[in-house]
Amino acid sequence: MKHLSAGLLMALCLMLALSPIAHADITVDWDIEGLHGDTLHPGRVYMFPLLYNGYQIEQGENTGYAYRVTTDPKLSGVSASIVTENRRQWVRVSVSAAAQADSYIEVILTVTDRRDRSYTYDESWVFDIGYGDAYYVSGDTHELFDDETVLEFGDQVSTCYIYLPEGSEFIANLQPNSSRNRAEGRNRIIDFYYSTDMIYEVESRYGSRGLLEYMRFYTDYNFNQSLLRFFAPGANYVYEIDGLNNLTRIPATRNGDFLVISTTRLGSYVLSDNDLGVGYASIEDISSGESTPALPPAPTPSPGYTVPVTGGDFKTNPGTGVAA
Repeated sequence: MKHLSAGLLMALCLMLALSPIAHADITVDWDIEGLHGDTLHPGRVYMFPLLYNGYQIEQGENTGYAYRVTTDPKLSGVSASIVTENRRQWVRVSVSAAAQADSYIEVILTVTDRRDRSYTYDESWVFDIGYGDAYYVSGDTHELFDDETVLEFGDQVSTCYIYLPEGSEFIANLQPNSSRNRAEGRNRIIDFYYSTDMIYEVESRYGSRGLLEYMRFYTDYNFNQSLLRFFAPGANYVYEIDGLNNLTRIPATRNGDFLVISTTRLGSYVLSDNDLGVGYASIEDISSGESTPALPPAPTPSPGYTVPVTGGDFKTNPGTGVAA
């Protein structure tokens, strides 16, 4: 085997040293589900995927780049950071319920190549802070349409039956509209956006065990004890999905074609016809009118709606707000 001469070897090393470094792109997917145009709603946390050459960065992946996020201007109640959740990296933007509405924030991603510090760039997106156009609700029933997600409830409304486009219903027991509640972010402008799209991580883990249906809410509002009625004639079990896509079985009651849970917060849920083998559940047939958490009946129920039976006391599980 022939050996390279010292001169040729030095020339090759020089060529490699002078060769330009091929740069990749670290970007953010700013177009996510649950985002209303370019408006961030108070009381919400937004998770934007952090991408490397078009693919979300995995936990521990060495991209060869350093990156960070900042905001401009610095707003009280608004923060941005890079986090790892569910083994992937995200830009997390948190907007507290008390954040100033009718303002704006620029979220800036700064990227630097570790091999070539002279290569650095910024990518940013400007968001409005607020609710946009909210639909005013003055009565105790409301039918929610697909393009109408933000509701403002009048001071006179204490309980409102909200009929969702998918056939499910939420009996919202609202916080009083007091100055203290407004100061703590418990105002009466509430984002009711929700999705029934499949959650891939949950489907891949549990899809072989049952027929799964999804409902994911994004509001951070604290209700008084309320009822969420899933229209689910084929389902028997309700599970809550946490931020890491882990499941916890929730006690529910059967009411005709509905499965009913009691809660103070709207979260993410998956319904199944079969037991997924996770946590604890209690499915009780109450069609005979035995007991269920009671709220004032709606004056004009939706077609096929069965008014909850009165007289049922219930306990609340700490942390989840569901009935025990």
